[in-house]
Amino acid sequence: MSEVRFYHLTASSAQKALPKLLEKTLERDKRALVKLPDEDAVHTWNEHLWNYEEGCFLPHGSIKDPDPDTQPIFLTHVDENPGRAEYLFLIEGADRQDLDGFDMTAILFDGSDESLVGWARGRWKQLRETALELTYWQQDEMGRWSKKG
Repeated sequence: MSEVRFYHLTASSAQKALPKLLEKTLERDKRALVKLPDEDAVHTWNEHLWNYEEGCFLPHGSIKDPDPDTQPIFLTHVDENPGRAEYLFLIEGADRQDLDGFDMTAILFDGSDESLVGWARGRWKQLRETALELTYWQQDEMGRWSKKG
């Protein structure tokens, strides 16, 4: 059964939280697909993941790079999965109706953006009617994740 995790960002931005989640994905020897709302966001995240932290980078690519099917992390704004990623990350309000084929889907949403919080609540209600396993994670004041009931 596929798991959908809702990550409620309250102490840090997606720019800080997503790279850590992607690091854990690669540590588990999994591939990641990051879906963003538009082509500009893909470009911004492409730059960010090369230098998100001093001395760190995450190997990744997008449709503009050669051999997209070999990228351990693939950034996109359309419904595709050229590298057959097992983990899907939906960022900045990007969505994908078909979550089948992914072992885990992570929906990251900014707790300070009421429209995104409302969207996430609606998506939770919609997905609750499916066979997917749903979990809700919230940051504490230090940015650590805790699973909520």
